[in-house]
Amino acid sequence: MSLIELMQLLAQSNIKLSLDENNSIDIVAPEGAVTPDILRHLKESKTELIQFLKRKKKTPVPAISVITRDKPLPLSYAQKRLWVLDQIEPGQSQYNIPASLVLEGKLDVDALEGALNDVVDRHESLRTTFMSDEDGEPYQVIHEATALQVQQADFSHLSEEAQEAVIREQVSEEGLQGFDLTADLMLRGRLLKLRDDKHVVLVTMHHIASDGWSMSLLIKEFSALYRARVEGTPNPLAPLSVQYGDYAHWQREWLSGDVLARQLNYWETQLS
Repeated sequence: MSLIELMQLLAQSNIKLSLDENNSIDIVAPEGAVTPDILRHLKESKTELIQFLKRKKKTPVPAISVITRDKPLPLSYAQKRLWVLDQIEPGQSQYNIPASLVLEGKLDVDALEGALNDVVDRHESLRTTFMSDEDGEPYQVIHEATALQVQQADFSHLSEEAQEAVIREQVSEEGLQGFDLTADLMLRGRLLKLRDDKHVVLVTMHHIASDGWSMSLLIKEFSALYRARVEGTPNPLAPLSVQYGDYAHWQREWLSGDVLARQLNYWETQLS
């Protein structure tokens, strides 16, 4: 993982780093935010992080702030890379992020579909499409809440052996189905019924809206939202302080001029 990707991951997790008077790294983070995987990346990048934080003291990184949605939002650099690849080969599936969950016990299908819609409502990036202006420059279009319809299929009449074959087929089919970046929600779901008390839910996102690390976070949010719907309790998740569009705008504003030149010089030197 590059230093830039690590800093993006830390920002998404609301993990803040600083240097103390002995140039040791101090970490301030919400409870449970520093996962073993993140801690490993921090240790592996310790030397680079210390150098980065030393430079940051001289050139503070501005905070991410909420920006107006009354004009087109830019794509982050990572999003633009994926958008360009999609222009070359529209609807490709290489950047699908699939996940599957086995659900055992009584299932409330309406609550499941509602919880997935709650996740889409919560994250603008999952209901963002991508258009281009007359100069061919892409921009984000954030849509209001759009109902996500979970496809359902009943295989309870099949034997266990036949069900296993069908599940493999469904997983493959779902994973290979591309996204239309100009029109689709960036998350979709499919529910497979195996018995009255056993289901498999398939969830797929496009990498332009999320990443593999975020999948575990979204599953945790989905679980909390599903539980709340089943129990008839209020949404337990605090509203997000910023959205991905705010981050993309911040990245474009910050990674420009001298800051961008230093980053490019660093990577050109490393790659050479």
